[in-house]
Amino acid sequence: MHLRPIDLVLRAILEVACAAGLVAGGLASASGTLGLLLAVAAPLAAAALWATFRVPRDPGPSPWPIPGSVRLALELVLLG
Repeated sequence: MHLRPIDLVLRAILEVACAAGLVAGGLASASGTLGLLLAVAAPLAAAALWATFRVPRDPGPSPWPIPGSVRLALELVLLG
């Protein structure tokens, strides 16, 4: 799959914003040590989901292939 440079830039911006939002959400949902743990664990869990559940033609290995519609739903949940 070949993506235009502008598509890659937009994708990178969305992924960084997603990670920042998960960190902020973790910090806001609890105080103290629990908030810090959530701020670290939430983006790590999202990255693990993103890397594990891939469509068959994604670049890189696909440990657990899923249909494109399921991947789209996962992305909408993470980016929404």
